[in-house]
Amino acid sequence: MKIEEMGECTVRARLATMVHKNAGAKLIALLVTGLAVVIVYFFVCQNQRAQNLLDLQKVVFENGSGIKAIVDPHESGPEILLSDAQGILRINFHVKENKTLMVLKNSHAMTHFILSGGRSLPTLSIGETQETAVNLNLENLGPNFGFYGAGPRLNLKPVQSEGKMGFEILDGHNQARISLGLDESTAVLSFLDEQGRVNTQARVDVEGVHLLLMDSNNLVRARGSIKNDETEMTFFDSLGRKRAGIISENGSQNLVFFDDSQVAREAIALGTQNINFKLLDFEVPAPEPTLIQEVLPTVSLLVE
Repeated sequence: MKIEEMGECTVRARLATMVHKNAGAKLIALLVTGLAVVIVYFFVCQNQRAQNLLDLQKVVFENGSGIKAIVDPHESGPEILLSDAQGILRINFHVKENKTLMVLKNSHAMTHFILSGGRSLPTLSIGETQETAVNLNLENLGPNFGFYGAGPRLNLKPVQSEGKMGFEILDGHNQARISLGLDESTAVLSFLDEQGRVNTQARVDVEGVHLLLMDSNNLVRARGSIKNDETEMTFFDSLGRKRAGIISENGSQNLVFFDDSQVAREAIALGTQNINFKLLDFEVPAPEPTLIQEVLPTVSLLVE
């Protein structure tokens, strides 16, 4: 009996010890879990909240001439606004769902250039209204031409070099895709491809607004400007030759085509008609044309 009682007491003591050990382990695990939750909350949630607040703030850059650049983060994508020294909006750039839209305006805030792009070919529209716009589809410019956006999150990096202040917008691979630099009299907004090459550049200075388009081979394909409310645009082929241009004269705009010798062969007054044309590559120089019909195989023109 004593042995059995002793054995029973021993079993009870062991069971009690096991229960106390399990309770202690559960309590320690609960404390560790609670501490981990607190750490995650303060170091992750609070930082994320602070980052979100940072992302939702507008960033304003201004140079000595009063030219301003405003970066306005949106949930749908960042927006960049550039105004001239008189406070008039001249450039509006918006990234949304990997699609982009850039609008260049004259000194009366009237739209002249509209450049849109994404994973497809970029499209450039020139004119004040959709009815009088000139739409240009750029072909054979390579897969890196155009805007690809900055990803779903705005990664803003302030930069300053050689007396210029500005910022860069980075993509998900920490590669700068959009950059802005301001000096005393100029604001330059540049868009880069995945290799860091500039493919589109817009500039605001005391003379007006300027636009530059380059292909994946770093060749200039289009160059334009808005000076004194007059729009000028020149388009080049892959050999660097002028093929078409928008020229403003006496308050009217003319669409001019050039042959292989860069001699103007035809001019079309831009009125109420809507003109769509494509600028193609030229590998084999064609004989010098004498009529506009001989230019049409290389410059596709459609008047609606």
